[in-house]
Amino acid sequence: MQTGQVKEEQEVHGGQINDIRFSADGTHFVTASADMTSKLIDTQSLEVRSHAVPEHASPTPCPGHGLAG
Repeated sequence: MQTGQVKEEQEVHGGQINDIRFSADGTHFVTASADMTSKLIDTQSLEVRSHAVPEHASPTPCPGHGLAG
């Protein structure tokens, strides 16, 4: 497989993905979506390992609640 090729498509969010960050070792990534959830996904299997919904879910992002970069 060449870089940039789509390996597999998975729908894991009910809204658009607003941010994605990869782990330092490249084995996982976390997504933040307009559906107000975050999901931890295994890079190889694309399996959702964990998900979170904020207690105070609102359509407006709160300062300081973004993904660390």
